[in-house]
Amino acid sequence: MTPEVVITFAISFVLLKFMFRKDLKQKPEHIEKLQEIDENKEIKDRVLLKKTMVVLLAVIVLFVVHGFLEVEVSIIALAGAAVLLLITKMHPEKAFHHVEWPTLLFFAGLFVIVSGVEASGAFEIIAHEALKITGGDLAATMFLIVWMSAIASAFVDNIPWTATMIPIIQNISLDPSFASAISGFTHNPLWYALAIGADFGGNGTLVGSSAGLVAIALAEKHGHRIFFRTFLVKGFPYMIATTLIASMILYFRVLFLW
Repeated sequence: MTPEVVITFAISFVLLKFMFRKDLKQKPEHIEKLQEIDENKEIKDRVLLKKTMVVLLAVIVLFVVHGFLEVEVSIIALAGAAVLLLITKMHPEKAFHHVEWPTLLFFAGLFVIVSGVEASGAFEIIAHEALKITGGDLAATMFLIVWMSAIASAFVDNIPWTATMIPIIQNISLDPSFASAISGFTHNPLWYALAIGADFGGNGTLVGSSAGLVAIALAEKHGHRIFFRTFLVKGFPYMIATTLIASMILYFRVLFLW
């Protein structure tokens, strides 16, 4: 997905500059005080910083290869946190005060609701009915998966949606009426369509991505509250534009370069 991501990322700068042109013209508050801050003085313990960066790098590497190791990412994250507690010798109670509990509780509630919808079979019914529209055409199926996943991932977490779509795409790919359409490809284009839709769709709303929720919680902690409607007005058009760009690049690759 490198071409889709890199090109869309580059165009995003132009989109964001246009969308936030008024905000970008404003001068930051307290700019003089910000310029007076010496970043080197903010680092209290350089040795500890280096140790922490080593642990962080190790956690990121393990995240990448966790599938080969057959270890859940949650175990890796908790192990990294445990190692940091040992290195810093910080009391766990003090560390707990820095945890974003409201964000974690929100995730817990969101996953419960989404899991309930998934268990009801609603996702699977929607996906099956929507895919009947394409009639086995590769391009139509690709675009449908991209946009269906993008809209769904904007309002529910993309993990249960992707988990629901995996067996559906497998069944479609094995269907004799559709298998001939992808027989000449080294990799099934439908997997890339699902990845683009599920990933780019998360930018559409405030609850669409885990990273967005964490960023919003941090912003609110520092006195900058972002409401759902405010995010939707900017985020949804941005999501539509970037998803359209990425899907067109994917279509061009499948049609001419694959």
